[in-house]
Amino acid sequence: MYRQFIEQVLDVASAVARDKFGKVSTRYKESDPHQVLTEADTAIGKLLLRYTWVIDPIDGTSNFAAGLPHYGIMVLEDATPIAGGIALPAFGEIYSAQKGEGATCNGAPIHVAGNGGVAGRMLCYGIDADPAHPEVARAS
Repeated sequence: MYRQFIEQVLDVASAVARDKFGKVSTRYKESDPHQVLTEADTAIGKLLLRYTWVIDPIDGTSNFAAGLPHYGIMVLEDATPIAGGIALPAFGEIYSAQKGEGATCNGAPIHVAGNGGVAGRMLCYGIDADPAHPEVARAS
């Protein structure tokens, strides 16, 4: 039940992201010069705020604003996490999971790789900064 809802919401949000991708102007939040904000964040945020979920309208806004396809849209059930998902619009992928039912990518079951430990995983690091204030860059 939750998974189907999340997948439908992420599909609609993905359509908004794909429509705006490559056509946005970049700005920085007035309250935090490290946070990139685009019209897509605002539009998807308004769409998803109609529900009682924790959301990140564009996770990877710096990539999105720079025209890099490595960004996502995340939705997580709010109170007690029982379901969640992330859409990767540029790749046509929607990942979702529901407690006790496992996880899927575009409806097909997925599993954690069995090679164990941090050494067998890819880790990422990024820095977002307002070019007008490079002295206050922060890691994310």
